[in-house]
Amino acid sequence: NMGDLDDQRFQVDYFITESGAGAHNGRTWENAMTWAEAAEILAANRVAESGSGNISSKLPSDATYKATHSTAHFNQLNGTKFHFAQGSYITSNYLRIDFPDNTEAVVIEFDGGYNPASTGKSLADRDVDNYPTVITQSTSHRHFYFRDNVDLTFDGITFSNGKGDKTYGGGHAMVRGGASTTTKISYNNCVFSDNFASSTSECGQGGAVFNADNFITLSCTDCS
Repeated sequence: NMGDLDDQRFQVDYFITESGAGAHNGRTWENAMTWAEAAEILAANRVAESGSGNISSKLPSDATYKATHSTAHFNQLNGTKFHFAQGSYITSNYLRIDFPDNTEAVVIEFDGGYNPASTGKSLADRDVDNYPTVITQSTSHRHFYFRDNVDLTFDGITFSNGKGDKTYGGGHAMVRGGASTTTKISYNNCVFSDNFASSTSECGQGGAVFNADNFITLSCTDCS
């Protein structure tokens, strides 16, 4: 199980390719994870959203899910980095990253643009133009839902074909946060392409990102 906390507890870098490789534990490029396997680690403890039905053991999957994170899971993820090789990473639902029960924000970085021929733990061969990393949707969902106590950075990734729901919009992501929590999302050198917020949304905002609250730090640098 790629969400096993004991097996992955001391890992800092996770290497991701389209098909994965070797042991699929993400510890080197030769043992890369798939994006679905990485999503399991990001949501190791999870329950179904209200009214969404059951959760499959593999994520992303058939139903929307909410991540309910224990202290152990926070310690596992805090300070980790997820590195993507060139490829198209197709999701069929959105990934919720949310630490409502913690008193500090979990810090996670995601970066793309690595040569799929990279070996070991090398991060030297990176070119976001020549080795594009694309996270795309195959269904009528956004890519992400970010909420409480998260400090997330995305660098050199293209987000495409996300679709915001009819209530809130946010084709790529919806971001929420409370006055007593930390929610910080940073995008560097990212591309938002063909994402869509429903024109019938009550809020109807954010073809790329919908900022749903006033207690959020959201930044984009050199993005398009």
